[in-house]
Parts: sequence; C-alpha cells; structure tokens
Amino acid sequence: MVQFEFFCPVRLVVGKGSVRKLPSVLMENWRADKILVITDAGIREAGLLDRLLSVMGENFVIEVYDDVPPDTSLVVVNRGAELYKSFGAKTVVALGGGSVLDTAKGVCMVVSSGVSDISELQGVDVFNKRTVPFVAIPTTCGTGSEVTKVAVIEDREKGIKLAFASQAVFPDVAILDGDFVETLPAKILAATAMDALTHAVESYTSVNKNPVADALGLVAVKLIFENVVKALGGNEKARMELLVASTLAGMAFSNSMVGMVHAVSHAIGGVAGVPHGVANAILLPHVIRFNSERSSQVKELYGQIYRYLLLSKAEIVGKNLADAVDALLSQLSSLSGLPIRLRDVGVIEEQFGEIARLSLLDGSCVFNPVSFEEDDVLSVLRRAY
Repeated sequence: MVQFEFFCPVRLVVGKGSVRKLPSVLMENWRADKILVITDAGIREAGLLDRLLSVMGENFVIEVYDDVPPDTSLVVVNRGAELYKSFGAKTVVALGGGSVLDTAKGVCMVVSSGVSDISELQGVDVFNKRTVPFVAIPTTCGTGSEVTKVAVIEDREKGIKLAFASQAVFPDVAILDGDFVETLPAKILAATAMDALTHAVESYTSVNKNPVADALGLVAVKLIFENVVKALGGNEKARMELLVASTLAGMAFSNSMVGMVHAVSHAIGGVAGVPHGVANAILLPHVIRFNSERSSQVKELYGQIYRYLLLSKAEIVGKNLADAVDALLSQLSSLSGLPIRLRDVGVIEEQFGEIARLSLLDGSCVFNPVSFEEDDVLSVLRRAY
C-alpha cells in the first residue's frame, strides 16, 4: 500500500437539535463570552439566525456580521476581520453555506496572523497558526467546508477565485443540525447535493486518493443517491442524511483533493458568475466521460463507484456512473429547476477560451487522474453547453 496521511481535527456534533450544545461547547473549550456570528441576509430572513441566538442564553455578548454574498470576496473578509477586532470578539461562529464558512475562515486567518489583507495569505501553508476559536454550523448539504482545510475567496477586481489552504484553516467544531437545513430552497438543496457528490467522486479518483478518503467518499455517494430526491420532497431524515454525506465528502476531498470538475468550475464561476454547485453539477458527467476515455484505470475506478451504487437502496439508471449522474440530474432538474446545461446559466461560447485558460491555472488540475490541456477543457465545455 502507498504511503499517505489523513487528517481531520474537527469535532463533529451531529443530530437534530444539536445546536443546543453550542453554549457548552463555547464555554467548556474556550470560556468565550464575546462571539462574532458570521452569516448572510438569507439566513437571517429564513429565521435561522434567530433560532441560533435563542439557544445562547444571557452569558454571551454577540455581534452579527451578515453582509456575506453568495460568493465571498477579499473585501468582505477584511471587513469581517475589522469588525471582529473592533468588537473585541473571542470566538467566531459561522452559520451558513460555503460562502459564509469561507468568510469565517478568512476572518480567522486575518485576525490570527495580524495581516491587514487576506490576500497576503493566499496559497498553500502560507497561513500556519490559527488563534481564533472557530465553530462552523452548515446550512446547506454540499460544500463540506465545515471539515476542510481550504477556503475559496474571490478577488473581484481581477475576476478570479483565490485558494487558501492550510491545516490551520480547519474549524475546531462542526455542528450538523438537521433543523438548519429544513428551509433550504429546492434548487439550492439540489445544487449543493451535487457539489457534495462531485467532492466524493473526484476524491475517489484523485491521484492523491487513499483508503480512508475512499471509504468516506463511497458512503457519501451512496447517501446522496439514496436521499436527495426524498429530501426535495420534504423528508427531514433525508435532509439530515444529505448533511452528513456532505461532511463525509468534505473529509474525503480535503485529504485526497479534487480534479478537473473543480478546476473548470472555479473558472466558470470567475468568468461567468455561475454558482459553484451548479457548475459542478453541469460538468460532472462530462468530466467522468472525458477521464474514462483517456484511462482504463480511471474508468475502472468509476466502475467501482457505480457497482457500489447498485448495492444501495437508490434506483440507479444507466449502464455506468456517467449515465447514473445524468439520470439523477434530470430528476433534480425536473423537481427543483436545477440547470443542467451551460447555456441555461448564461455562459456564452465566447467565454470558453478564457474559462479554459483559467482552468489550467487552478490548483485542482494537478490532482485530476489524467492530464488535460486547453483543447480538452474546450471539448468538455462544448459537451456541457
């Protein structure tokens, strides 16, 4: 067996109503009584922020930063860090999806390192010591950011997304509470579930794969196929299962990394403003086919995932994994309105060249199981158009 490392230092608190444990987590671990809660306006409007605040009691002084957009930016992170310092906070609690969690990671990095701009910490292992306690409470079923060492933050001026990766980026605690995904709109639920599915599939086929991540990824794929349609129908247990699947996939890809889907998806997000989960959903079956055509060994890895799915409770359609993903996407599109073609999300063919160019600059490229060039990206984009 090849040598590998697996690391996930995040304490998981899981189950419906588990957010009630937050006050004891904060006091037992850090005696933290001044909290900066990072969230977004949609979470506030959905009543989830009030639900969180209602369990906090009188022992805490809380400041809320809810000016986080769907795709966070350098400016948003820097403002949050300034608020943390001016308020005199002792802990960050993030309540939201991937953008909120990435914002919180960025705030922790800026405050801990003493820099004035998060851009100074861009790259791998540039940031190496977090001093700010950090609790993550995800409200989507897809990013897995609550258990990853990576934050993706946009440089709006340059129109690119920057990656920040370090063992010090992991949250201390992640609370997975099904109550906080009950109000998730259908289209967002579908997109984030496909984001998690992409994490799981790409981690299993990455050049950096390992047996621990493989096990987590396979279970995540199974849980997503078994539960995403039920979850769209309002099944609370299925939504909780998707939340767990997202975390498992996050643990997997944080150790084994992702690949071509993410490289191209990041570029599409930067060039055309397409939400990350939606871009992943559109690209996934086409990248599976591209990789399979280039390598029989990789085709076999996809075959292993597919055969594992056949043992699940899900109704699997098609003769291979790409077919099964296509069939699932059709269902999700019908049930939620999830776009499944690039033309449906405003991408135009004139943007393909820039997307292809930026894709090759993305760090995910090196972990794809087969190498690819600009022409290969263009071919995938045409298939997905």
